[in-house]
Amino acid sequence: IPNGTFLAGITRARHMSNMRADGIKVHETVLSFDDFHAADEVFLSGNMMKVTPVKAFDDTQYQIGPMTRRVREMYWDWAAMRKFMVVLDDSRECLNAMRFAAMRASNSGGGVVVLSVIPPDEFNHWIGVAEVMREEARERIEVHFEVFAKWMRDRLNVEPALVIREGVIVDEIINQLADDPEVGVLVLGAGTDKKSGPGPLVTQLSRNAGSLPVPITIVPGDM
Repeated sequence: IPNGTFLAGITRARHMSNMRADGIKVHETVLSFDDFHAADEVFLSGNMMKVTPVKAFDDTQYQIGPMTRRVREMYWDWAAMRKFMVVLDDSRECLNAMRFAAMRASNSGGGVVVLSVIPPDEFNHWIGVAEVMREEARERIEVHFEVFAKWMRDRLNVEPALVIREGVIVDEIINQLADDPEVGVLVLGAGTDKKSGPGPLVTQLSRNAGSLPVPITIVPGDM
């Protein structure tokens, strides 16, 4: 951005990509007060609301016009084809994130990807023993996953997919996002403990949010 003051956010980039694909000319520039007073429509882009119409600037009034509606429509058409990714673990935060992702997928026509990461130090044994332990770990994950999967199928008619990776959890989340371009949102659950904060996973990934290819939705622990 010419003046270096705007956040080059993921949602903003998605809007511009959608508009260009739709044949709309997109021009990035610094706007003056006169530009805002002369505009037919103004909307804000953000991760929470995606498209927020602006109704007034000083004494200038705006209508929610065809461009604002079209940008919003294109975003949700794009989102409907996307998948929500959730990380599977034993925490209560995981339960909240699973429920949120499944409900969003059901409402938008999207899908759910459940990622489980096995730590690398879990198999530091003799090769034969390590293979047995690896297979047992995968079986435990599949049983755990099936509990959530059955609820999603029965309650929301959503068929989730399970992905199991081995490695450092943050690295493998980033790798999975890179490997699956259909994932549109990473859903994480936040803890409620005031001493430990939202949890190590939320803390680490929030620091890297600007470099991730998709936005993060953080579900409050008391939701």
